[in-house]
Amino acid sequence: MEFGNLLLYLAFFLSLSSLLMFILSFKYKSAKYSTVAELLVYASFSIVLAAFLLLVYYFVTDNFSIYYVYTNSNKVMGAIYKVSATWAGREGSLLLWSLFNLAVFSIFLLTCDKDYYDLKASILLSAISTSVLAINTFVSSPFQHMPFQPSDGIGLNPLLRTFEMILHPPVIFLGYAATAVPYALHTANKTKNARMWMKVAWIFLTLGILLGSWWAYPVSYTHLR
Repeated sequence: MEFGNLLLYLAFFLSLSSLLMFILSFKYKSAKYSTVAELLVYASFSIVLAAFLLLVYYFVTDNFSIYYVYTNSNKVMGAIYKVSATWAGREGSLLLWSLFNLAVFSIFLLTCDKDYYDLKASILLSAISTSVLAINTFVSSPFQHMPFQPSDGIGLNPLLRTFEMILHPPVIFLGYAATAVPYALHTANKTKNARMWMKVAWIFLTLGILLGSWWAYPVSYTHLR
């Protein structure tokens, strides 16, 4: 099995375990379970980060035996576009989203009050992170191997070879990940820090829309001509 897939399986197992531990902590009102759950979230984030960096490495080193790399890169592309091709397709975008979900969740755990309401919010955030990671692991993995080693790849869609599209997806997915926190806090009936997290999400989502429009207008104009 491809090492990247092993990393995703391990990350999913750790994330699912953290969800179960948060639920047990809520049910039995045990801080011990909550501490273990928090450590599992950090571990899951570390594994997903390793998987993401591995995928970037495959792109930069032209490993066309990975189908996702083959369909989104080629040898003549510049290094910056090979890196941005990591999130050019569905599989890589999901991996980026999983990474940001766990990163934001980790920041939340490091900064929250760790009270009853934060525990309820943590259960929901853990469920969201685990669900996206499950899709990435079992349905849409970017680490599927080709049965042979092509000499070159198909290449990135020319419409995506722009500076704006290097920044747009990461900013948007970071906004998506940040939006989950105020949602979880309001669901848990806790308003403290929810406004701050909402502002963070609003900033990234607005910036993402601006970057998307900055990209779309000149590309559409050029295409129509």
